[in-house]
Amino acid sequence: MRAAIARGAGFLALWVVLIGLDPIDLAVGACAAAAATWTSLRLLPPEAGRVRFAVLVALLPRFLWQSVVA
Repeated sequence: MRAAIARGAGFLALWVVLIGLDPIDLAVGACAAAAATWTSLRLLPPEAGRVRFAVLVALLPRFLWQSVVA
């Protein structure tokens, strides 16, 4: 349930950043976020595990370099 709430909030936040906070647009965004959350959970179910921050930090230089090159 926590994964669904987090993903739904993320999708809705993305909608608000792209479209705005107009009430009609927000209603459509809530429907779109719900559909995106359902699809996301079906295609990539949540797994038990944890984020390894040391690995993320090790990948950071390559990410930054690839961003500059692109």
